[in-house]
Amino acid sequence: MSWTECAGVRSRALISHCLSFSGVLKESVALCVPGASVRDLCSKTDARMEEETGKAFKKDKKVGKGIAFPCCVSVNHCICHYSPLNSEPDVTLKDGDMVKLDLGAHIDGFIAVVAHTLVVGASKDNKVTGKKADCLMAAHLASEAALRLVKPGNEVHKCRCFLTDCTM
Repeated sequence: MSWTECAGVRSRALISHCLSFSGVLKESVALCVPGASVRDLCSKTDARMEEETGKAFKKDKKVGKGIAFPCCVSVNHCICHYSPLNSEPDVTLKDGDMVKLDLGAHIDGFIAVVAHTLVVGASKDNKVTGKKADCLMAAHLASEAALRLVKPGNEVHKCRCFLTDCTM
């Protein structure tokens, strides 16, 4: 087997393992309920990421794997990357809080990062309305439009410039 064939097999396996991280995100989203502790949510999610990465390439002890980006739960006015230390006061989720979850893991240096924004307590029967709904829709539409700019021949700054223009 050639090096490129080995790389292809390894790439497919990496992709398969990286897709399993989306399940960890879904589990974390389900934990975002009124009264939930942000510290506990981060701890549980990090433990699940360690568990999932531990399943990858068990026979190959040289393959590094684990958390690449610890779980962050940013609530309302906190823009991003909030993961409370044990020495800090805990944050408790309340109904109507806008929450952004970020987490990432790596296998052999290949990083998979996932994120999701939600409103605590929102459901099909309890729809998000007002400024929160507008904010979620604006972010969704901007990301969809930016994704269309990611193609061969385009440079990264086109995406950045587009998103900057959208927010002005």
